[in-house]
Amino acid sequence: MSLKVSIAITNYNYGPYLAEAVDSALAQSYAPFEVLVVDDGSSDDSLLRLSAYGDRIRVIALQHQGICAVRNQVLQEARGDFLVFLDADDRLHPEHVKLCVQAWQEAAEPKPAFIYPQRELMGQAESISSFPSFDPATLKMKNYVVISHLLSLQAAREVGFDPAFHEGLEDFDFLLGMLEAGYRGHLVDKPLLSVRMHDQTRSIACGAAEVRSRILRRLLQKHHALYSSGERRAFRAQIRNYVLRRLQQSPPQNAAETWMALKLLFIHRAPPQAYLRLYFPASASGHPS
Repeated sequence: MSLKVSIAITNYNYGPYLAEAVDSALAQSYAPFEVLVVDDGSSDDSLLRLSAYGDRIRVIALQHQGICAVRNQVLQEARGDFLVFLDADDRLHPEHVKLCVQAWQEAAEPKPAFIYPQRELMGQAESISSFPSFDPATLKMKNYVVISHLLSLQAAREVGFDPAFHEGLEDFDFLLGMLEAGYRGHLVDKPLLSVRMHDQTRSIACGAAEVRSRILRRLLQKHHALYSSGERRAFRAQIRNYVLRRLQQSPPQNAAETWMALKLLFIHRAPPQAYLRLYFPASASGHPS
């Protein structure tokens, strides 16, 4: 059975990196059914760079709407049986599609809805992941499935991307939706995706204590029924510990930041010593618990 695979590159002002992403999609050893690029209203020279590829790729230019709208547009436009998302600042290993398709074909019935690989970081940080095999209980607590996985288009259309998570973690929300719909995944234990770390990486923007706290609380509220009472307590504790670590790493610099920090500590029921770190950060040692 030959599976038709769409590779969909999502881009917003990543012109300098775009060619690497497109070239990596076109260079797959398992030829993709199509390479689709959806541009989210870029103001740089992205569209000019894409024009050099001619009819080897299909380009859809949108007005700027945000990543969730772009990913949903991909779900409407893609024409393969399976889909691989690729952020425009990342690149695929040449064997990515081949090995993921092979893993899907060899998997037992019922077939998994998504096949995810390990990933390597490039740019400002370099490392290779050690993501675990698929386990719903583990995934509920922490997202270890990269967005560039081989994904059943039918399942993806059923779940979709929620615009409420335009600030970030839309991929985590999507995967929790997949779990709620009864879908499962499978790991290919090889680094088949290179993720670029740089100053404009979206994960940096949503890593701020206040933003990440808000997004994670929204996730837990939306998927409340997916978690047991014990899992909800553990998830809230993870949020609290994340906030405390970030405040320790980046103490408030002015009155407005201090007020926001106090609010976060109150929301997450932080221990009394955490408040002291706002005023005496240099005296704190180690990570807060």
